Amino acid sequence: MFFFQQKNSLGLGIVTDADILNYICYDIDDTEMVELLRPSFEEAQPIQTQEIALDYIGKRGSTVGATSDKRIRFANDILQKEMFPHVGVGQFSGKKKAHFLGYMVFLLFPFFFFSFFSFFFSFLFFFSACFF
Repeated sequence: MFFFQQKNSLGLGIVTDADILNYICYDIDDTEMVELLRPSFEEAQPIQTQEIALDYIGKRGSTVGATSDKRIRFANDILQKEMFPHVGVGQFSGKKKAHFLGYMVFLLFPFFFFSFFSFFFSFLFFFSACFF
């Protein structure tokens, strides 16, 4: 794939596209999943380092008019303390949180592979089998 050599930062210590894909797909040869993620990687192209990713996150918080260092510290605090606190709150919990986030994205993929009609008809079949 063309985007494995690029760098996009997740803000949790994971920088390369291949690393991010490993946290989500578990199998890089699964072309359907990789193709579904391609637009996200293309959109994240300007974010090349962890500092840029943290500054991007910090700009969307309540740090309007703050310096870049303050925004980065704010984003770091948000990611460490507020995002998935049940996974870990310490300074070195970024990889665990990345695994958890990747797993949640991985669990959403079956909803992209099934159309609404196949889901609807399977629900009707299940409903009729349970009650009739």
